[in-house]
Amino acid sequence: MLVVPSAHPLSGRNEIRFGEILEFDMITLMEGTAIHAWVVEAGARIARKPRLVMEVISYESMRKMVQAGLGIAVIPASNIIPYKELFGLCAIPLSDHWAAMELNLIFRKSRGDAPRLAELIEHLSDA
Repeated sequence: MLVVPSAHPLSGRNEIRFGEILEFDMITLMEGTAIHAWVVEAGARIARKPRLVMEVISYESMRKMVQAGLGIAVIPASNIIPYKELFGLCAIPLSDHWAAMELNLIFRKSRGDAPRLAELIEHLSDA
């Protein structure tokens, strides 16, 4: 999700392509994190460099920096949706194919009948 303050020019969008946000200052997690790599790689795919003005150590810090108007951020939905009203932020889905993360759970078939594993699979399926 692209996260912007509620008064930001992009706040009214229903979705947005990554290339459309590169003119704005961006806040990201520190170099070496997955989200930092995704932002840099997404810019490289379209031969444009994101304007990374601040690198922080947590999603909480990213939310607070965006709230303060210091930039915009790309944050996984699970780390922004529960907090967007609290911080007065807008979360806009990115329409780029790379923005949809697929997670796979791999386990031994012999463990497939384990009750805890079944609970985990059910929980993840509902998410």
